[in-house]
Amino acid sequence: MDGCVDMTKKFMENLLLLISLLKETFAYLLPEELNLSVQLLWDGTMGLSSWIGFAMAALYYVGTDYAFGVEVCEALGYGYYVIDGMNYIVAFAKPAEEAPKEEATPE
Repeated sequence: MDGCVDMTKKFMENLLLLISLLKETFAYLLPEELNLSVQLLWDGTMGLSSWIGFAMAALYYVGTDYAFGVEVCEALGYGYYVIDGMNYIVAFAKPAEEAPKEEATPE
């Protein structure tokens, strides 16, 4: 179930790539409190797509009961390969919180 939810979250991030790049670009310009509120709003927006992952997991669970779970699992696996490949293409954009912070040098 966690894999399906993670897959839909990554798909939404790839779908909204330009907005994500703008958000990360302006993250350095905004004050820390405003940056935190923008990040929480972004996380909430990404979380809105989680229901799709839960629906895919439910389809798989129903499939295991009615003998078509293997096909659903393979289809979701291929979808995950596509989305993971899309993530390698856009891996150059690191979130601002993962970027190294510059420390003040004593002069």
